[in-house]
Amino acid sequence: MALVLSADVIDAGLQRYLHAHDIEPAGRTHERFLVCLTSRANAGHMMASARQSASRFHCDIFTVYVRPPKASAADLKEMDELVAHAHDAGTRLDVLEADDPVESIMQYARSHGVTQIFVGHSMKHGWRTRLWGTPVSRLIRAAEGMDVRVFPH
Repeated sequence: MALVLSADVIDAGLQRYLHAHDIEPAGRTHERFLVCLTSRANAGHMMASARQSASRFHCDIFTVYVRPPKASAADLKEMDELVAHAHDAGTRLDVLEADDPVESIMQYARSHGVTQIFVGHSMKHGWRTRLWGTPVSRLIRAAEGMDVRVFPH
């Protein structure tokens, strides 16, 4: 807590100095969170954790849902619920449509300068999982330079 408070004080002093001397900051290095919502993820817990961390870091939160290309009526209803949940949490939900959700999430994360990814993880394992790995394990391997926070459900 002391380090976070110290960082806030130093950052505020720096911002006052830059403003007083009409200096434009060269660039900002701050955290950006990405919450990946799925039907089975504990969206409420992930959003609450992201909001709590974002308030400490004073950072942006992005939220995505990857819809399969041939979405069923149940998928569309689920997406509506997630949009409402993200709206209630005060974030915007971007809906991505892709065959490969991991690649789609990584493209989005890189293009938005994301530093931490929040994702749910199923505890079920089948033969496909043993052979190719879970989507979460693929996401972790692909998220070079980003932290991945996994929330089991």
